[in-house]
Amino acid sequence: MTMNSPKPYQNNCDSFSSRLASSVGSTTVGSNWLLVLAWLLVFMVGFLPSAHAELEFDGRNRFIFDAGSARLSIVISNRGSNTTLVQSSLAWGDGRSTEEIPLALNKPIQIIAPGQKGAIEVFYEGSGFPEDRETYLLLSVLDLSQGPREPNTVQLALLHHFKLFFRPKLDQTTEQAIANLRWESQIDSGSPTISNSSPYFITLSDIELVDDKGKLCGQTVDHLMVSPFSTAMLKDSKCQSSPSLVRYHYVTDGGNMRPYEIKF
Repeated sequence: MTMNSPKPYQNNCDSFSSRLASSVGSTTVGSNWLLVLAWLLVFMVGFLPSAHAELEFDGRNRFIFDAGSARLSIVISNRGSNTTLVQSSLAWGDGRSTEEIPLALNKPIQIIAPGQKGAIEVFYEGSGFPEDRETYLLLSVLDLSQGPREPNTVQLALLHHFKLFFRPKLDQTTEQAIANLRWESQIDSGSPTISNSSPYFITLSDIELVDDKGKLCGQTVDHLMVSPFSTAMLKDSKCQSSPSLVRYHYVTDGGNMRPYEIKF
């Protein structure tokens, strides 16, 4: 396989949530006042009581769809005190928007009562993904709470994002992929490159470089995802000399962190 050119690292958390706030009532104002009101609303969110559901995703922060499975079922539990409207969608992980995704969701919109469970089922059309490597997608779940609209209450909508990988039948295991990562130190910059010759997306966390004196050099890299058959670079490591050791955690299929270290 031909490796791609080295790319700077990016922050690639496996899951994260963002809050979208709305206050009770509405009015029509000029654009400047809208900006002021927006900042006031952000400030108020920290002080006013909020109403939103508490969704749990069976303890998962990433999902693997094996090609040999008929479907991928994702269980959602509403641990909050309010009924919530859940809206789910899929997007390409690399940001492309013109190609159609060969996956379908059986319940893109559903209502989950307090203390109850729902489920998102993902189906594959049978073709459309590469058969020699994983495909990276992004699952977004919008949590629209239907709590009582009381005075001085801020309604919060939570938007959850999860990595979803479609995995065809592959000869290599994920453990072999981690063991075969190739780290190379660049003498001129002190910034190492990581070559991934496997068909898997490999996510690393808390990457630390250690110099020949046993001291940490440069900044710890929180997250780095290396695509299949590609090379990534730890940009601006600020090591005065080539590092002698690298320590990091890799993310398992279950979303757990496993420590790993390798000498240059």
